[in-house]
Amino acid sequence: MQIHIQRGDQNLGAFSLEETSQYLTAGNLLETDLAWHEGINDWAPLGELIRQLGETQPATESTKPGPKAEGEEPAIFGQGRYRREKVLGKGGQGEVWLAHDLQLERQVAIKQVSAQCAPGTMAYQSLKDEVQKSLELTHPNITRIYDLVDVPGESPFISMEYLEGEDLSVKMKAEEGGHFSWDEIEPYILSLCDALEYAHGQGMVHRDLKPANLIITDSGELKLTDMGIAEPAKDTDASS
Repeated sequence: MQIHIQRGDQNLGAFSLEETSQYLTAGNLLETDLAWHEGINDWAPLGELIRQLGETQPATESTKPGPKAEGEEPAIFGQGRYRREKVLGKGGQGEVWLAHDLQLERQVAIKQVSAQCAPGTMAYQSLKDEVQKSLELTHPNITRIYDLVDVPGESPFISMEYLEGEDLSVKMKAEEGGHFSWDEIEPYILSLCDALEYAHGQGMVHRDLKPANLIITDSGELKLTDMGIAEPAKDTDASS
């Protein structure tokens, strides 16, 4: 059975009875959310629907809501807009997750900001300023940053374009001898130069160029990532 959940105009998705019970217990879903499943005529408050299902189905270990594990991230977050799917990577600045934007119905990458960038800190303000500048970068070889999301009761995170592919360091290791031929690497270099020229023209410097920050998509397109840690270019003339 799949239970479809709505909160106002937002479609939160469809979940099994077990998942729905767990998310209610964890507070990710609310009893006031509207719910529907096949076999009923109309939407009903989720809390009421779950109680009705509990009366008609025997409680088993698989349907009992389990406690939220310590440190476990909620599946529904961003005030009900995003659904977490899987970890894509971890780094010094935090974790990157694949998530589904339930409002725009598309996959996005979510970078969970580390504890050092908590709201109110200088690091958070610096990150906010950098993300605001990155929002203006619209180039086919630069990963798009969508938003810096900071909602009460949740850790801040960055929403950005999700890319299917491998970073350049992974592709390089798969090559014979652990390196590319010039014919293989030339189009990537030219794309990177185009992206950097554009970013520099917008007054932004990347600061962390390395193969791991260059994604080659499944369609063979190079994408420069981690522009969220870029900074404004220094005006050398003004300082001299």
